[in-house]
Amino acid sequence: MDVIKYTEFLNYFLNDDKKYPERIYNLSPQKRENEKANFRRLVKPFNAKNGTLYHGDVQAVTRDKIPGILQACHNNPATGGHFGRDKTYKKIQARYW
Repeated sequence: MDVIKYTEFLNYFLNDDKKYPERIYNLSPQKRENEKANFRRLVKPFNAKNGTLYHGDVQAVTRDKIPGILQACHNNPATGGHFGRDKTYKKIQARYW
């Protein structure tokens, strides 16, 4: 997930009145309604807990976090390390989206 989308989704959930991203309010009224509906559709499977975005029960991460997650899981026997590509991938997939 890119950083901008992650931030927009997280801000939507952290804001008490579920405010849409500012870019949507800058559109014409008709386009604005379409973008609001599209945004609601995209954000529906997500939620926020303690300031972190989740997709269902797994933590959503931005693309820039992926190398660190792969490194940590590969190098740590408790979280995956050297049990083969498929087992390591499944452990990561169970924790992150």
